Amino acid sequence: MPDSTTPALFLDLDGTVRDTLSGRVHPMEPWDQRLRPGVLARLREYRARGYAIVGVTNQGAVGLGWLSEADVEEINQRLANDLAHGLFDLILYSPYHPHSRYPAYRDQSHWRKPNPGMAFEARERLGLDLGTSIMVGDMESDRLFARKAGIGSFVWAGAFFHGAAPDEPRAVGE
Repeated sequence: MPDSTTPALFLDLDGTVRDTLSGRVHPMEPWDQRLRPGVLARLREYRARGYAIVGVTNQGAVGLGWLSEADVEEINQRLANDLAHGLFDLILYSPYHPHSRYPAYRDQSHWRKPNPGMAFEARERLGLDLGTSIMVGDMESDRLFARKAGIGSFVWAGAFFHGAAPDEPRAVGE
């Protein structure tokens, strides 16, 4: 288990780490996903550099009634085990949506990005140093998540997977 000096590579999933085979925005079945170009190489690189690898994703489809939590867990298991070859230390998801059909999932919750709950949970479970960690994402909510959680740097997915690796942490607002 990582100790409190271990940095993490936090990654949004949909549109950052994976695409769907069906053309949908989000996978609705475990088979309907593939890693985006450059992802596997970057995961391996950051694992070799001593980073914990953590997926953080909003999965409002649960709150909207399109998927169950068991569906999301099965989809994420396939991603972690089959596509990413076990490189993820942890994948966390938020089932909440502000327009949920179900009151239990309607609350925005501290877990729904851009709120920092998933980062704090990962820190507690894996003993991470958020200040030396990196967040990679494709949406403004990912950037805000990094800032609210105190994650040391944020990198847009396109730059991270197709550009140079960040040598020094960049300010989250950049």
